[in-house]
Amino acid sequence: MTFPDLTEAEQVLWRSAARGGWADFRTGTAAGDAIDGPVATAPVIRAEVIRALLLGGGERESGSVPAVRLRGARIAGRLDLMGATVPMPLVCEDCHFDEQPRLVEAVTRTVRIVKSFMPGFNGTRMRLQGILNLWDCVVPGMVRLDQAKITGFLTLGAATIGTPGETAQAVAADGLSVDGGVELRGLTASGLVSMEVAAISGSVDLTGARIANPGRRALSFSQAQIGGQLTARRVVVTGETRMH
Repeated sequence: MTFPDLTEAEQVLWRSAARGGWADFRTGTAAGDAIDGPVATAPVIRAEVIRALLLGGGERESGSVPAVRLRGARIAGRLDLMGATVPMPLVCEDCHFDEQPRLVEAVTRTVRIVKSFMPGFNGTRMRLQGILNLWDCVVPGMVRLDQAKITGFLTLGAATIGTPGETAQAVAADGLSVDGGVELRGLTASGLVSMEVAAISGSVDLTGARIANPGRRALSFSQAQIGGQLTARRVVVTGETRMH
């Protein structure tokens, strides 16, 4: 992929990534920046362009640390990093992903996708050094983190995951390993949130979470190891809570 092949918006991102700067396409209006409604006015960035940048396809500006930092864009196509080694952070704010990002068995740095829309997120068996942050995202499908290993911190705080009456499982994180803390503050989940056999060296914060899977398992930490404190103030769980 070469620079002339890119659209105008993609060229902005390509240049900003070389110095680790922001490519900010937000309009400043609620209608123009809606992540879960019509996104026809948002500039389109192809997922393959982001993938090429993350894998070192762009240039590096002298004296800078390259990174992909994107605001207010629509990502077209699947961001597929399955099995890839990603040497730089990925940061997206107020973005709309047409398809779920796939980081299955990827080795990566910080992934911070906040205040964004994704159909789902698949990080099964990924290895991440830094922070996995999906704060305040809207994910009508499932977040998959089974057997993922995170050296740093995980937050799903304020995220809305699953679709009432449609999603059997919202968060699949059995066997998850986090060398740090897990924040689920204000999480709204429709479907099972499972972190069975997880190993978390820090604390787990469920303050204000709302988890619903009526008549079935809703929250499960069976056989998990939590090195710090489990905080569960003002939690509402509709369904079974299991911590064998």
